[in-house]
Amino acid sequence: MKKVFLFTLLLLTALAAEAQQPFAGLRESPYAGVFQATANPAYLISSKRPWDASLFVTNVGFGNNAIKLNLNLSDNFNDFTRVDPKNPLLTKNAIDGKINVDVLGPAFFMKINDRHSVGFFSRIRVLGDIRGLDAKLLQSYIEDANPDKLDLIGNNYTFTLNNQEVALNAFGEIGFSWAGELYFDGHNAIKAGASIKYIMGAGNLYAGFRDVGTATLTSNIADRKVKLQIASDNAKVEVVNGGNNFVNFDDFNAGKLLKSDATTVGLDLGVTYEYRLDGCRNCRNKPHDLKLGLAIMDIGRIQYTANKESFKYTKTNPGSIDVPIQDLSEETLSKVFTKHTLANKKIKTSLPTTLNLSADYRVAGGFYLNAAGQISLTKKTDVYTVGYANEFSFTPRFDVNGFGAYLPISFNQVSGTNLGLGLRLGPLVVGSSTVLSNLVTKSGKEANFFVGLRFGHMSYPTK
Repeated sequence: MKKVFLFTLLLLTALAAEAQQPFAGLRESPYAGVFQATANPAYLISSKRPWDASLFVTNVGFGNNAIKLNLNLSDNFNDFTRVDPKNPLLTKNAIDGKINVDVLGPAFFMKINDRHSVGFFSRIRVLGDIRGLDAKLLQSYIEDANPDKLDLIGNNYTFTLNNQEVALNAFGEIGFSWAGELYFDGHNAIKAGASIKYIMGAGNLYAGFRDVGTATLTSNIADRKVKLQIASDNAKVEVVNGGNNFVNFDDFNAGKLLKSDATTVGLDLGVTYEYRLDGCRNCRNKPHDLKLGLAIMDIGRIQYTANKESFKYTKTNPGSIDVPIQDLSEETLSKVFTKHTLANKKIKTSLPTTLNLSADYRVAGGFYLNAAGQISLTKKTDVYTVGYANEFSFTPRFDVNGFGAYLPISFNQVSGTNLGLGLRLGPLVVGSSTVLSNLVTKSGKEANFFVGLRFGHMSYPTK
């Protein structure tokens, strides 16, 4: 059966990852090469390398706002599905989560001279939102498979079902970047950069409840079932899927994630200000003492066409209806609602536009302190759009030619505070924005890691 809505919510909640700043700590480093373009395209002209290439860097994470995580994902999943009163999931009225898989593929940049840099990059991203999912609704799905535990929810649990929804967007991109120096007087430098990107949309999914108002969960011990009772005469359930089939998993094709079902053009714009104490007019490549950055990333919109798995289910008969939680499938929805096809509907969604801010201060030698913010500019009312979480980070680091160590301390609106560690060891980059929270403080509600390989000139000569 096609578990078109609640099964998708269950899967994404169990594997939710925070859509936070990728490549934590690393992308602000002037030795990070082409990775810097993911934060601000203007950073490329400030790189300490005359050229740099990336083979790949992959950023993946798992998280939620209810259960603490360590690096044993099997134990974490058992905690998530544990059916007893101590399950921390039951202390949450609503679950918000985000999923983010970010793969920076082959990429390259070079300095044409001291005033201009150019580069290209390839990238694949999968972003998802879980919005306001009632924790007891989710737990009732689990309990329906464990009939001895049905009494934990309690009978006649009433809650608001409106605007509980999930959205997913997967796309690839090929981009070309330019960065240049606009002003330099020895002490002060102003630099700018831009990236233009060809966006290839692989797929978009939205599933959600509309105009439902309140609903009630009822448990029947006799038949060991939990039912969702809906009374609103205007209740709607909408499932819209464009591109790759995310609704019917039997037809899902991972290979299509590398193909294009919708295309558009995206844009990144950035500017930086740098200050150097020594004031040398011929020393453009010396380390800055202070750098301020501002960038607007992922400007653009993309339009999908809904496929045959897209439907709206509308309640047209007066009175309440009962929907069995364990069988919330297309077939069941069609029996209790009036089914309308949404095939060929145009789905317009924004790219995950953000405002990126940063301040980088050199304490002494290779020791730096960095503060950065990522602020989502997408509209919450645009239900088909998936954006990044708002996040702020503070990163002490040690940065020299062949080695870098980064200690990102971040706070985002979903999982809260996380403490991580990143390393740059020659061509290898590896790290996590959460590993110290997972292993040391035991407070992390997210498990994240990144790993990649890059190569390039080890040091740009200062002059």
